[in-house]
Amino acid sequence: MENQENTSTAIEADAESTVVESSVKFAPGTTGVKKKFNFKQRTVKDESGKEVDKLPKQPSLEVMLPVPTAEAVIAVLSQPDTLTVTGDDGNTKEVANTQKSLILDYIYQIIFDQAKSQLDSVIDSFGSDKTKQVSVSDLDYDKLSLAYIASIPPARRGAVAISDEEWKEFFTDYGNVMSQGAGKTKVQIENHIKILERPRNYRAKKDLLSVMRDQLNLYAQLASNLEDYTVQYQRLQDQLTRFIDEEDKIDISAL
Repeated sequence: MENQENTSTAIEADAESTVVESSVKFAPGTTGVKKKFNFKQRTVKDESGKEVDKLPKQPSLEVMLPVPTAEAVIAVLSQPDTLTVTGDDGNTKEVANTQKSLILDYIYQIIFDQAKSQLDSVIDSFGSDKTKQVSVSDLDYDKLSLAYIASIPPARRGAVAISDEEWKEFFTDYGNVMSQGAGKTKVQIENHIKILERPRNYRAKKDLLSVMRDQLNLYAQLASNLEDYTVQYQRLQDQLTRFIDEEDKIDISAL
């Protein structure tokens, strides 16, 4: 038992260290790109879903990944949609160019996500008005080009889905950071999270949203593992900024 405890402690103490992978031979047409992987602390849950234990946080890893070169990607995209291959029986047949489809599918998804993000923003702008309806005319096609999308910071591109569990993890981290780093009380943190969970409900209270944006910025300055929650943080930043900057619209027909 003592050895197990020492092992666990050693892992926890080394959790923030970085393990670098040794040299690896890459396939032709690829180049090594170093990426860092950070891992969240895992929990153990019982059959009812109740958390019963926490596992040691794994150390970060820096890995050289084999990424296709630009020349290799261009070569694949230059190929036809179908390729002629020779089977084991010696006969030739036409097959789909799956590598080309894979690359194009990701490009299609980038544009789809950006369009979805535009439409979601339009719907958010309706507020509580139940009479308004989103339409194709709300799309800004000039902002669906690859050139425009590439100019957007990565964390703000498209409508990346954030699961309930990911939001829960973010708000847990927010509470821990603001409690330990900013001295916020439990009640203050609960009030913060209540607003951040539904910022749209407070869109008429711009002063309140401005304060929350400042608090969110403070969290970002204090958080040691912000990169684990970049998507959630940026999503909230964008929502708060949009609600703060939007003009109050008056429906003249209602006067």
